[in-house]
Amino acid sequence: MDDDLEDATRAVAWVSDGSFVGASKVAFERADLVVWMDAPSHVALYRIVSRHVIADLRRDNRFPGWRRLYLFWRWSARFYANSNPHGLNVWGTPNTRAFTREVLAPYESKLVVVRTKREVEEVMRRFLPSP
Repeated sequence: MDDDLEDATRAVAWVSDGSFVGASKVAFERADLVVWMDAPSHVALYRIVSRHVIADLRRDNRFPGWRRLYLFWRWSARFYANSNPHGLNVWGTPNTRAFTREVLAPYESKLVVVRTKREVEEVMRRFLPSP
């Protein structure tokens, strides 16, 4: 267990994000609300390429090179195809969309799945206090 995550989830208010849900059980158990930003594969894969190209044009790409782009794009495509048994996951758990769905199933009562920008905006309106 990551000590930082353990400590952070003991706070009165906290927000966590990440793509390795297999290591986040303590966060899911302690959360009042779990939001899964489950963008459609075509949207996510397009955004990976566009962010890479834009960062290259700005000359501030933290992960330069077409090979790195390809490897990350391929890893992400496998996530959506449920054929990425380990990918970048250092915990040894599957890193696929199906595995994410399975891990989140016990928290269905506090789970909100958003797939579009409109749904994200609705969750923010509904759950965040107005300024």
